[in-house]
Amino acid sequence: MKNHSADVAIVGAGILGLAHAYAAARAGKRVVVFDRSPQAAGASVRNFGMVWPIGQPSGELLQLALRSRAIWLELLDATQLPYRDTGSLHLTYRNDEAAVAQEFAAIAPGLGYNCCWHSPAQVFEKSEAVQPRGLLGALWSDTELTVDPRQILAALPAFLAERYGVQFHFSTAVRAINAPYLETAACRWHAGHFIVCSGEDFETLYPTHFAQSGLTRCKLQMLRTAPQPAGWQLGPSLAANCKCFAPLRSLQAGNSAHPSLLASPCAFTQPSTYAPPCLRSGRALPKRLRNSTAGPSTRSSPRLPMELSPSATPTSTASPSTSSTSLKSTT
Repeated sequence: MKNHSADVAIVGAGILGLAHAYAAARAGKRVVVFDRSPQAAGASVRNFGMVWPIGQPSGELLQLALRSRAIWLELLDATQLPYRDTGSLHLTYRNDEAAVAQEFAAIAPGLGYNCCWHSPAQVFEKSEAVQPRGLLGALWSDTELTVDPRQILAALPAFLAERYGVQFHFSTAVRAINAPYLETAACRWHAGHFIVCSGEDFETLYPTHFAQSGLTRCKLQMLRTAPQPAGWQLGPSLAANCKCFAPLRSLQAGNSAHPSLLASPCAFTQPSTYAPPCLRSGRALPKRLRNSTAGPSTRSSPRLPMELSPSATPTSTASPSTSSTSLKSTT
């Protein structure tokens, strides 16, 4: 068995593994990355490709999201990979939704969000895809952008290898990690740090820890549209049925006197029986839809408190990276 060495060994070449590789390599570390598949095929490619700061609560998490956005832009500019800096619209079709969104728009800029309330006319100027019937307005944010997950994950390994000398070993399953050694079927690596960035590998490498961790599998289902005619694009990312704002006076939650408790849209979710058709029929929804992801995602996530858990009720969202309508749920 051949012996090799690196400063940092990473298991999983999805976006999390690549992010660790990027950070470590920029810090001058010798980095090696392993993935059991010929290319990343897990949760990273079964996703919307949204960089979504508006979805984080104010304070540390929002600042972390904005810093993440800045790093994304830095990396995208360095690689010359395309992205769409289109922002987002949280559409409202009910009076209570509009009241909550308007209150959030009034308070949020003081907490670090760059957002404002838009009238229906302003919404239609930004997106031709929005269903006008019953629209009361929307929360507009210009911080969101989208990338194509498949394109990003296919291109980043070559960039990291060429620019920073990161070594990649695809189609290579890691069978054991006993620090300071990592073993595959063909070789053994000595490393100072090990980072496991794959739900599947975490479960197989550390089954006892996984069983005791309280982690559960997430299922992400997406519907991807056929290509739209004449290169039509969705524009801003769209979200609707977001009865998921922070404790605000409009929701009579009693906590709005404490701005530090303010969370963003989509930080809290509440089941709702109302699901407005936020897209114009025949534009973003063609006659044929094909399911782009079948089966559970390979990622794992902790069981969260009820008020922070993703709602079992699908939330209507649409991402311009694929001109698609996506239904997000967890099981």
